[in-house]
Amino acid sequence: MQGWISLHRQIQDNWIWKDKPFSKGQAWIDILLLASHCENKFLLGNELVDIEEGEFVTSETKLSERWGWSRHKVDSFLIILKNDSMLCVKKDNKKTTIKVLKYNEFQDIDNTKGQQKDIKRTAEGQQKDTINNVNNDNNEISNIPVELKTFNEYSPPYKLSALLENKIRKNDVGFKKQNLQKWSLHIDRLIRLDKREPKQIQDVIVFTQSDSFWMTNILSTSKLRDKYSTLLLQMEQKKSPKDIKSEFSEADSEKLRRFRLEQQ
Repeated sequence: MQGWISLHRQIQDNWIWKDKPFSKGQAWIDILLLASHCENKFLLGNELVDIEEGEFVTSETKLSERWGWSRHKVDSFLIILKNDSMLCVKKDNKKTTIKVLKYNEFQDIDNTKGQQKDIKRTAEGQQKDTINNVNNDNNEISNIPVELKTFNEYSPPYKLSALLENKIRKNDVGFKKQNLQKWSLHIDRLIRLDKREPKQIQDVIVFTQSDSFWMTNILSTSKLRDKYSTLLLQMEQKKSPKDIKSEFSEADSEKLRRFRLEQQ
């Protein structure tokens, strides 16, 4: 058989995909789904990590939990794929970086359209209608915004989503586990479209879950983004008088010190 199909990353949320343990074929497809479709960067601790197209950062422990395998089986599987020139693996004491080799052969939409045009020229009747429908589907896929990408668990949107969820669950132990990939979309928009800094978003999240009113109203990242300007304003207004006083006293002390030096 020739040609290929488009596979949306949302399949990872389906119950049948989550059944464990994974088969080797399923684990390989999962690697393709985890790989970044474009160059990216994220903070890992205090280190800024650059990710190339076809790469993702993980650990054997995380893949073991994800696939329902032992760490030894994960390590052996990665070695097999590496020896078959399907991927390369780089390890250090903090992370494992996996790069899918010839990534474009699996994800190049332009190649798919070219294959479909070849099929269309040889197809007749009902086959032509079927292929036209497939082309329409692929046109929709090619127009899917970057926002539908899978977020690495070390990326700021994912980490901030996890922070909000953890804070909410500390206030409400019955709060259900959320889909952090979907939550990350709204944080990504806050950073990328609204131009908000991750550190500021972190401070606002902590504020919302320590405020008696907002902790019962900000229960999702979409709500956080919707009310962000109001939250930021209230957070600034509720800074303690002690903090404000200390800021002014330090400024006054500096002015006094400079005045004394000028008088000498």
